[in-house]
Amino acid sequence: MRGRYLSQFPFFYSYLGYVFFGSATAYYLVLQFWPQYYASVFWFYFLVSLLAEFAVLVEISDRIFNPYPAVRKLGRFATFCICLTFLSLYVLPTLVEPQSSALAILDLVKRTSLTKAVIILALLAAAYHYRLPLGKNISGMMLGFSLDLAVNVVNFALARRMGRAFTAGRSVSSDL
Repeated sequence: MRGRYLSQFPFFYSYLGYVFFGSATAYYLVLQFWPQYYASVFWFYFLVSLLAEFAVLVEISDRIFNPYPAVRKLGRFATFCICLTFLSLYVLPTLVEPQSSALAILDLVKRTSLTKAVIILALLAAAYHYRLPLGKNISGMMLGFSLDLAVNVVNFALARRMGRAFTAGRSVSSDL
């Protein structure tokens, strides 16, 4: 609050607010009072959070290229182009393949996480190429986001590959 980071990083803090309040609402409110709706609420919340993470990448792109307004627009455009390219060529095909809904969600999460990793690598390459300083805030956001993506990719790839063995005896399809 003292550093006025809320106004400097609106997408990032709105994402954090969504994650904290959304998960607290889903767990404490819905699970406690309407447990029959919890699975539907959780998966809706989870899929929206997958999309909301792209806003964090736009925030990172804007902050990396902040000193250069023309390049900042180019960075945002490149982020959107990578998103659309991967969406059409890599992510959407998982939704039209004939497979169970559980496997489709696992593939969707894995592929969107890999798309976000490619965007991070492209932003790092552009920052390196133009010799732009990242700063502590952006470096921390990128590191934390990268670790989160890595954990997601590994978890969902293992869940997709191992099924029951990975979920400790519970069927993945019954969880989804």
